[in-house]
Amino acid sequence: MIHIFMGMVQMKRNKIILTIDLFFAIVLLLTFVFQDNIKNYMIQKRFQNNEYESSNDYQKITFNNSLIIDTNEEKVYDNKYEAEIQNREENNDYKIIDLTVANNKGWLVVVYDPSDVHIMKSRAFKTPNNDGKENIIDMTKRYGATIGVNGGGFYDDGKVSKDIPFGYIIENGKVIYKSHSRESDIIGMSNDNKLMLVHATGEKAVEMGMRDGLEFGPFLIIDGKRQTNLKPTKAARNMIAQRDDGIILFLVTDGLSYSGITFNEGIDVLEKYGATTAANLDGGASTQLVVNGELLNSPKNALGIPIPKGRTVVNGWGVFID
Repeated sequence: MIHIFMGMVQMKRNKIILTIDLFFAIVLLLTFVFQDNIKNYMIQKRFQNNEYESSNDYQKITFNNSLIIDTNEEKVYDNKYEAEIQNREENNDYKIIDLTVANNKGWLVVVYDPSDVHIMKSRAFKTPNNDGKENIIDMTKRYGATIGVNGGGFYDDGKVSKDIPFGYIIENGKVIYKSHSRESDIIGMSNDNKLMLVHATGEKAVEMGMRDGLEFGPFLIIDGKRQTNLKPTKAARNMIAQRDDGIILFLVTDGLSYSGITFNEGIDVLEKYGATTAANLDGGASTQLVVNGELLNSPKNALGIPIPKGRTVVNGWGVFID
């Protein structure tokens, strides 16, 4: 009887040991299978608790649903668009992100220091007989800008630019030109390097703190709210925007009146990349993006005929990198 009892005890002990071994084996297997999920959960909790500090070192980024994780566990981002913005080489003050927007080639220019953005104006500005007409390639070269896009509107007979600005031009806190004196939509950079969108006279815009500005529109995003009742027309587009962290964005796309992008399609892109303020600049045949002296986009006139170096324009925005 004693031997039978001892045997039963041993069998029960073996079952307990086997059950414990099986339990730990299952735990190890589940840990191995779901290790990335567990790791991401822990990192996300640390991110939510603000345990990560800001850094410009964004290497080896992996994508896991909406959470972007640096494999060195140094950075975590909410989505891939934020990772694209923040992932830059050390000491780079800008980056160019290649895009496709509504089947059109596009570029997002990311400028990390908004104080680098200043207005440029053509040599033909206020000169007799409009001598010295310039496109954006010419302007960026003369100004020494690293990046240039075209800016505001001008009087045009539909064939050849007259290079006469329309509306206000503000430079270094002064109204240097105006073709009228009424309140208008003015897009500019403030003295503290904020993108300003105001409906005012040029003089009032200066009083409000605008250092550089030009007249154009429509405004697209104001205080984080996208504007409504925008016309659904399509064109090559040129837009300027700013994020809450101060980063300036320029969105430039190719396109024509029947195959370009709408304002709302442009807003969709800018919002994905965190824009909370945005406005439309002169687009269509005038659209030009120049980086280090090279015209990246492909300007075309209303008939779809290429304009190899871009048409002459009256002003633009330049990015000046030291």
